[in-house]
Amino acid sequence: MSKIIPVILISGLLGVLSGCASQPAKPEASQQEQLAKAEADRRAAVAAADKAKAEADALRKENDRLKEEAARAKKGFREGLNK
Repeated sequence: MSKIIPVILISGLLGVLSGCASQPAKPEASQQEQLAKAEADRRAAVAAADKAKAEADALRKENDRLKEEAARAKKGFREGLNK
């Protein structure tokens, strides 16, 4: 009985190892490639943030213009009622 347990453990370990060995190894990206990808991702994020800020500024200006236009229309309507 004491000889069976180590044999089972060893055979199980060999089965696990043989299963791992049969899988193709992934080619790992070099550190330079990882750094280049990270830098490209960072630049893309900065560009997206800049674009979002520009769009927000444009929307704020449009909102201000529409508020002024609404105030002028409201004032004109009130003046038309008072006549």
